[in-house]
Amino acid sequence: WEAVVVQFKAALFLAAVAISPITTYEFWAFVRPALKPKERRLLVRISTPVVLLFLAGVAMSFLVVLPFTIPFLSDIAGGLVDEPFFQLQEFLDFVLLFSLAFGLSFELPVLMYGLSFLGIVSPEFWARNWRYAAIAIFVFGAFITPDGSGITMMLVSGPMLALYAGGYGATRLRTRRRERAKTS
Repeated sequence: WEAVVVQFKAALFLAAVAISPITTYEFWAFVRPALKPKERRLLVRISTPVVLLFLAGVAMSFLVVLPFTIPFLSDIAGGLVDEPFFQLQEFLDFVLLFSLAFGLSFELPVLMYGLSFLGIVSPEFWARNWRYAAIAIFVFGAFITPDGSGITMMLVSGPMLALYAGGYGATRLRTRRRERAKTS
């Protein structure tokens, strides 16, 4: 049954991707009446970056990290066990969850921008606490990667540090524009 279950999971994943514009619209239509105008503007402003950053995270997972990680883990396991490294269903689960985690981790700048836009966190907070964020990013990178080499952790953490800097830059830029608009 493993081949059938794998085909079912792959079809379910592709179906979820294919109907995502419709489910997004339905969710927006449901939530929109409850939002204040400021919150509506925020959601409209971040909708495109959310999709693009998620796709960039998934693409990085498929094109950069997984091609390095799978052979590395296979080489390690090859010397330890005589049976196949992955069962088909386990492999699909690993790849889909790994890609989902990468896609979600690339949403960091959007989260930072949203919190600053709503006035919950100031841009100065992001600048002041970048060291703690770097430690958290490296811990996340170590947690999400399945091997102990450190290379895949760096493949995760490096882009996330750049995304943190980009998120700070976006919040700082927005604050400067708001300050200029107030003085004009």
